Amino acid sequence: MSTLLFAVLVLAGKLAYVHNGNIWVKTLPDGGAIQLSQSGDAASPQWSRSGHWLTFQQKGKVIAVSVDGERHEIAADHAAWSSQYDELAFLDTEGLRTVRFDGSTMRNRVVLRHSHEAQISGFAWNPDASAFAVSVISPDPGGRPEFRVGHLWRVNSDGTQAQEIFTPKDQGGVVPIGWSSDGQYVLVQFDPDFSASLAADGLALLSVPVYGGTAHELASNVLPHKDFLSIVSERREILVVDGAGRETWRNKRLTLIDPATGKRDYVTDEKSVVVSASWSPDGTQIAYVTGPDERPSEHQTVGSVVLPNGRISSQVIRVPDSSPQTLVNQRRIWIVGSDGKPRQLTSDPLYRDEYPVWSADGQTICFIRVDQQDRATLWGIDLISGALRKLLDDPGTVTPKNAWFGYYGHFDWYKEFAPSEN
Repeated sequence: MSTLLFAVLVLAGKLAYVHNGNIWVKTLPDGGAIQLSQSGDAASPQWSRSGHWLTFQQKGKVIAVSVDGERHEIAADHAAWSSQYDELAFLDTEGLRTVRFDGSTMRNRVVLRHSHEAQISGFAWNPDASAFAVSVISPDPGGRPEFRVGHLWRVNSDGTQAQEIFTPKDQGGVVPIGWSSDGQYVLVQFDPDFSASLAADGLALLSVPVYGGTAHELASNVLPHKDFLSIVSERREILVVDGAGRETWRNKRLTLIDPATGKRDYVTDEKSVVVSASWSPDGTQIAYVTGPDERPSEHQTVGSVVLPNGRISSQVIRVPDSSPQTLVNQRRIWIVGSDGKPRQLTSDPLYRDEYPVWSADGQTICFIRVDQQDRATLWGIDLISGALRKLLDDPGTVTPKNAWFGYYGHFDWYKEFAPSEN
């Protein structure tokens, strides 16, 4: 099977995607495609703030390519662009490093170094790109991994004023996944015992004050999927898909949470699940993917059965259309605005719809559509007219592996499909 995954700049701009293991770029809506990588194993295309640079991962390196054809290779397996500049942050053998791509030279800086006492394991830019939240792990002197200690640090992006701001009372890792829109709180997930198995069923989401105060729990169980959290600069509240269990076809509700107070309001009810959510650029609307929830009370009925003795008995009978695949295949795109009234955008029974991403002007939503043969394509919908347009039309060769199931009903489209503001 070949794979098609996406990174959208704007709907009227450029589209980067993975096809048969290599990176391709085309101009939307009808431009020709140009292949940027060779030899396969390329993934995760991401545009820089200006759209002048594109990065992707390939064979243990991060490759940066400009629209002018300039190319750089970085020995790292994870990188993230600044939201303000063409500046890339990544972890390498020395620690947390940034490279700024502007002008005729690259500016390269080590922000925070690894040490024997502290190993950097993750980071998140703050909203104005002036600082990082950094996950630091202190190893056990005796070399016992079960006695490692996780910490959260804050450091300026120029490497100054590095300080620890949080260490949990219990043993475990602290994973920074974002900041509040005002830059006053770091959003982290606490991973007890550094356990991947526990993380797969959901981790506590905490809000850590940057400048002093007590961390508090915002949600008890949030899966570690990037599209289960959405933050926008125009809104104080964050969007969180909350609910325990790795199966994404049950017990997942969309929730609005204030990082400062912990106040929460449910956007969806218990009869449906949400698997992806995104604020509009101006913070006035929410796009999300929803489908029916697999709950016994919702997918059972009372029917009559004939017993061996010939008597008729009334018994609870499971509805046959509540299998995980049937539930996943009913996912549709919805939006809700400030009036609180949900509006369904997609309804074609021949497809399921995934991962809505807004255009920069908030007038169009880009999304993944998967047909009954698990073939994926990229579409856009105009929110004013309701018109649908297929942006990448090659359904015969774009099947992602195990697309209907992914990881317990969640496919990592977000790793490959990244919008830029310009």
